[in-house]
Amino acid sequence: MWVLAIYLPSMFIAGSMYLAYDLYIRPFDGASYPWCLLAVMLWGVYMALVGVVRQYMDLFLPSAPAAVRDTLVDVGWLWVGIPVFIVDYILALFGHAWMVITMICLLGVLIAALLALWESLVRTYGK
Repeated sequence: MWVLAIYLPSMFIAGSMYLAYDLYIRPFDGASYPWCLLAVMLWGVYMALVGVVRQYMDLFLPSAPAAVRDTLVDVGWLWVGIPVFIVDYILALFGHAWMVITMICLLGVLIAALLALWESLVRTYGK
C-alpha cells in the first residue's frame, strides 16, 4: 500500500513532465504559448492528487465507505481525468491562448474541489 501511495502520484507527475518537455523541445505555432506547459503540468497534479486522496483513504480512513473510494477513482480518473487530458493536450497543441488559460482555470477549480473533498472526508471519517 505504501509503495503504491508513493509511486502512483509520481508516475502522473513524471508523465505530465515528459509531455510538457516534449511540447517545449518541439515547439510549433500552436504550442508557442508558455502557459501550454502549465496546463499539461496541472493535469498531472490533478491526477496525482486523486491518487494521493485515494491512497490516504486506504491507509488512514478505513471507516470510509468503499463506494466513496470507488467513485473517487471512477469520477476522478476515468470520467474527469481522461477527458480533461484529451482536451488539455489538444488545446496545448492547437488551442488559442484564451482557451488554454480557461483550461488552466478549470484545472485549478478541479484541484481546489478535490482538496475540499479530501478535507470533508477527513472530517467525516477521521478518528
